[in-house]
Amino acid sequence: MHSFEHLVAEIREELRLRGLEHSSLIFTKLAQQYAPYYQSFEPERKEALLIKLKALERSVGLQKPFDWESALSTKKE
Repeated sequence: MHSFEHLVAEIREELRLRGLEHSSLIFTKLAQQYAPYYQSFEPERKEALLIKLKALERSVGLQKPFDWESALSTKKE
């Protein structure tokens, strides 16, 4: 898996090309990328990831909070 910053840049570019750079879709895409690994992370690593994700959320500036813990805990079927 790429670094967090690389993954964010990659997703932002993809959304920018689609005209969706100010969308919460970036959060959904990040959650999909990290969900398979999140459950196996140690508590400290989970907390560090949540801090990064919440900081990103604040930088995007959307009004409605994103439920990271729920999104990361959802198993993809």
